[in-house]
Amino acid sequence: SDGRVHRFVYTYVDYYLRTGVWEYLERAVAGARAGFTNMAIPENRRANVSNTNGPWEPENLEHFSSSDKGQWTGYTWGSGGAMSAIAYIERKVGSVWIDLAGNRAIGI
Repeated sequence: SDGRVHRFVYTYVDYYLRTGVWEYLERAVAGARAGFTNMAIPENRRANVSNTNGPWEPENLEHFSSSDKGQWTGYTWGSGGAMSAIAYIERKVGSVWIDLAGNRAIGI
C-alpha cells in the first residue's frame, strides 16, 4: 500500500532477464500490481483509501494513522507510475510469461 513500490519493477525485470531467477519476475509483477492499491477509484473511496476529488492518491496508506492518509501525491507517483511499470513488463516479456523448463507461468 505504498506509492513507490512500482518504481522497483524496472530493476526486477532487468535482473530477471539477466539472471533467470524467477523470483525477480514475480516481484516485478507484484510490485506493478501493488501500485494500483491506492488508486483514486470509487471502490477505494468507499473503503476510505482514496477520499479526494481529482487525480490525487495517498502516497502511503495510513501513513500517520487510519484517519490521516498522509501526504497526497499525483498521478505519476501512484497508479500512473504503476501503469508505466506494467507497460515496461509487457514490453520486455509480454502479457504472459511461460517458463517451460520450470513448469510455471505468470500473467501480467
